[in-house]
Amino acid sequence: MASNGEHQQATPAVEESRLVYRMQLHYHGDQAAGGRHYVIYKDGQKVDDGRSDANGFTKAHNADYDQIWTTKVLNK
Repeated sequence: MASNGEHQQATPAVEESRLVYRMQLHYHGDQAAGGRHYVIYKDGQKVDDGRSDANGFTKAHNADYDQIWTTKVLNK
């Protein structure tokens, strides 16, 4: 507290999203999940168009709980 009688309020820290949207693609049998073409949408807007890594994972994106995320997997 300041000595002149003023009260200092703590300012809230800016919060960073710790929620992450990331998918791992799986296929039955011998089909490899790596290198699959995918498109990720956030709230209906395309945010990523890429290929899964060797283990079938898509790229990770910071997310919030009130967002709607979808992934569409396309043919190789």
